[in-house]
Parts: sequence; structure tokens; C-alpha cells
Amino acid sequence: MNEKLIHFIWRYQYFNKSELLTTKAEKIEILDPGSINTNQGPDFLSAKIRINEIIWFGSVEIHILSSDWFKHKHQTDSKYDPIILHIVWEEDKIIFDKYGNILPTLVIGHLISKWTLEKYKVLMNNQTNKIPCHALIYKIDIIVWAFWKERLLIERLERKSKIIIEKLVQHKLNWEKITWMLIAKQLAGPVNADCFEQIIENLDFNIFQKNKHDVFTIESLLFGQANLLDSESKHEYCQYLYKEYIFYCKKYKIIKIKNQPLFLRMRPASFPTFRLSQLAQLLTKKNNIFSEIRDYTKFSNLKNAFIVEASEYWHNHYVMDGVEVQSTPFKIGEDLISRLLINVAAPILFTIGVYYNDHKFKMKALHLLENIFPENNKITRLWTKDKVNIDTAWDSQAIIELNNEYCTNKKCLSCSIGVEILKNKNE
Repeated sequence: MNEKLIHFIWRYQYFNKSELLTTKAEKIEILDPGSINTNQGPDFLSAKIRINEIIWFGSVEIHILSSDWFKHKHQTDSKYDPIILHIVWEEDKIIFDKYGNILPTLVIGHLISKWTLEKYKVLMNNQTNKIPCHALIYKIDIIVWAFWKERLLIERLERKSKIIIEKLVQHKLNWEKITWMLIAKQLAGPVNADCFEQIIENLDFNIFQKNKHDVFTIESLLFGQANLLDSESKHEYCQYLYKEYIFYCKKYKIIKIKNQPLFLRMRPASFPTFRLSQLAQLLTKKNNIFSEIRDYTKFSNLKNAFIVEASEYWHNHYVMDGVEVQSTPFKIGEDLISRLLINVAAPILFTIGVYYNDHKFKMKALHLLENIFPENNKITRLWTKDKVNIDTAWDSQAIIELNNEYCTNKKCLSCSIGVEILKNKNE
């Protein structure tokens, strides 16, 4: 038995409440089960319960075994003095309050229906599918799904905004720099995300702004900080970048980072060399990308802001001083632009709303996600296979949050879908 399940059952009152009795045969009537306590102390606060003919106001504590009261040392904690009812799965020891009276105790195990316990067991023991409710989700009402997906999406954006605000505080509210750090991470992809972020974070952003009209200077700074330049280079382009980087290192007293991006198991279009060149093109093309995101009014304009291609050298090379290959202009593709809008533009807009307490920007972030095609990855494919509709980035972001934060961690009792399944006898 899981204590969280008893919390869930008590919170939603999913048990047989007729003729309830304490272990001392006192009649119980639940007038208000109380509100769940997310801080230290009893599990439920402000409960209202009639025991025999007396109405009690106070707290409710839940345990598997009554002896857990001593195991958790509640007898020495004054926060547990207001307990008016002890809910247990099994009473293996009589518990006394601080006045020497037997603590009113309700054994709840025999009051819970077998179908509730069976369905919970199915959810917790499902090892054949990453979605615990795999066989049952198609029965959930569309309205339940709609409300829950909106809540999931907001949870995801709130979590992202918290991280962004922490970065903003570290960098003295430099919104422009933080936006470029997010862009760099998305261009890099998961393997090189930390390395690309560190490249932007460790350089004084004024250097980029002072040299924003010279793409080769920007490239020299990015490739140099990525440790991809070599004094022994043969190609004129590579030699030029190396000399530029050495010059600016001395001029601006730049401290090199130790990390170097990885190339293994990547398609050429995703090589860090192309991504760094594309990042340089963006840095020179966009004077103030943060303002463009903040003030955008037309979706197509925001989307077009990210359309660039790597510089000419990278049309026929994969790596520095590499052999020439067939000429291919490596542009930022539709999928990557969508990822930039989903993981940079939308979180930045939502963070503006959180930081300045401006609901307009939060809604702007949500509206943006409604205009973007959904992500197509192993998580979204898993859910569409189970007949869950994913029509826009709004849906895919919500589903990714559900999968990563709830399903993977088996938090079914905190999930609206799990709650709906457990309370519905017809499923």
C-alpha cells in the first residue's frame, strides 16, 4: 500500500462513508476533510469532523500503520497537537495524544473498493508501456483533456520562466544576452547545448554588439571559444578566423573556455561548425532579437527572423580545414525554426509576463504556440500511437510535460487523467 493513495482517497473521499467508526466504536461524520498541506506538519489542515455528538475542528494525519506516528516522531512535534483524526490502513498500535487520551483513529483499508485498488495497481505496475494509463486514456472526456493540457502547458512555461529569471538575475537583467543564450542552446541541440550556452555566457555581450556588422569577427569569437581554431590551419578562411580571435582575445582579455563541441553520431547539417556559423549570421543580422520577440505582431515576421544560412566556407566544408564536399548552403530549416519559436520565443514572452506581472505577455506566449506545428519526436509519437490528438505546439509541449513530469515518475495521483480513471467505475 502507498501512503499517497490514502492521501488521494481521503482528499477526494473515494471510500465508503456510511456508518464510519473510530477504533473505539465512536461514530464519525466527515463535514470537511480539510485542505492538503504542502508544507511541514499534518497532511490535512482545517478539517471539520463530528465524532459522536461533538464537532471538532483541526488537522488530519495519514499513515499506513498507526505505529508510523512514532516512527516519524510526531509525539514530540507540537505541530501535530491539533490532530482530530488519525487515518491509517492498519492499526498495529494504539496512539495517545499529549493529554493521555486515545487519538481518534479511522482504519480505512476495508472501506476502499477493490476496483479502485486494482486500477491503482495496474497504473503502478505497468511495465509494458511508458504511459501508465496506456490502456485507458482513450476513454477520458475531451473536456478533461483540454483543461489538463492547458494546466500542463502553463506548468511547463512557469518552470522554464523560473530558470530564465535566475539567469537574468545573474546577468543583471540583460534580456538580450539571455535570449541569445537560449538561441545558442537550441541551435546546438541536446549534445552541445551546454557548450554553446557557455560560449555566449562567458563573453561580454558588448563585444558582439560592437562588432555586429562583421560576421567574420563574430565567427572568430564563436569558433575560437569553441576551441575549433588552429594556428596550423591551411585554408585562408580558417587562418583569418584564428588571427582575428587571437587579436580580440588580447584586446578584450577574453578567457577561453575548456569545452569543445562534439561531432559524434550527428548528421552533417547538425554539425556544431554549421550551427556556430548560423549563430554568427543571426548575431549580425538581428540588432535586437529580444525586442523582436517581445514586440512581434505577425507570426510570419517572427518566423522569418530566424532564416539564415552558414557562411560561404561552410557550403562545401564540414569541419575546419576539411576536404571540400559538394556545395550545399546549410540553412536553418523549418523544424529548427519551430524549435526556436517553441523553446526561445514562447518562454521569453511568458517570462516577461511573469517578471513584470503582465498577463498580456503570458497570453501572447500561449497564442504563439497555437500557431506552430507540433513537435515530432519519440514522446509525441508514443502518445499519438495511443490515440491522443496533438495538433499544435500547444498540445505537444503539454504532452511532453505530462510525459516527463508525471508519467515517467508515476505521479498518477497528481494527474487529472489518473484521477479521472481512478474515480470512474465504468473504466
